[in-house]
Amino acid sequence: MQQTHEHARRQYTIPVFPHVKKFINKTYPTAADCVLVDECTDLGKFITLALIDNRAWKESRDLNTPERAAKFTESIKVMLTIQQAEMRVRQSKLIRLNIDMDRVFKAHLITFIESKKQDGYPVRLACRKFMEYFNLDESEYSLDAAYKHYQRAVLKKD
Repeated sequence: MQQTHEHARRQYTIPVFPHVKKFINKTYPTAADCVLVDECTDLGKFITLALIDNRAWKESRDLNTPERAAKFTESIKVMLTIQQAEMRVRQSKLIRLNIDMDRVFKAHLITFIESKKQDGYPVRLACRKFMEYFNLDESEYSLDAAYKHYQRAVLKKD
């Protein structure tokens, strides 16, 4: 049964990786511990795409393994748009947000490091500054993981 605008549930809690939570909370508008979704942002577009995509995809199976689920130590509450709330909203679809936002997080990491390098910062110090900016500690996303991700990204470009 299709819900009407007045009755469609709009708030959902999504389990996420700790660094994804801090990234989203720092990057997107929030109100009362709820991330306000706007379909003009990457976050909103990723949610819409996840909701309309009915294909089986490998990453979804990977996210739903007990090992991977153990890494979802945080959660975010999102307020969907009215149009999104009228779609078939499923927790299994919303978990995909972890993969998409992790990619955006890492793209921001590379851009941040490259801009700091232009200012004369060594790569490891730039990684540390990125971590400080998002208030990430080693248990949420390690400095070594950030540095290694940057090294792999540089190798791919060359």
